[in-house]
Amino acid sequence: MSIPNWITFSKNTQGLFEIFSKEEFPDVSSISLHEIIFNRDGPAVTLNFDLGSFPKTPPKKWAESGYNTVKLKLAAIGVTRVLLDGLFTNMSGKLAAEKLNEACSLTFTMDSGRSLLHIECVALVIVSMSAYCCRE
Repeated sequence: MSIPNWITFSKNTQGLFEIFSKEEFPDVSSISLHEIIFNRDGPAVTLNFDLGSFPKTPPKKWAESGYNTVKLKLAAIGVTRVLLDGLFTNMSGKLAAEKLNEACSLTFTMDSGRSLLHIECVALVIVSMSAYCCRE
């Protein structure tokens, strides 16, 4: 299995490489988007979402705590364009990233096929990664 494109051009990916094996890299074709944060510094847009997959061999602390969901904060830095169309209480869908010359494009499309968010930026940075027990 190859490394997904969003990981290849994201920065601060060390935590992902430590938790997920190359055979099970997290796919962002099925995420649950919790939060979109706009920040004028950068400018930046940070997405807080649950990954659709959990590592087969999670860290000991995660396993002992009964965690079953990985939460990721991904920041788009040097944002040059943002399109946001709607906001819902349940935002499940697909996150797609694409390299555009020296820039990046990040698009979130809901399961219904509706494009909800499109960001063009200079870089993608994994801000943090954690786990919790999702009861859904």
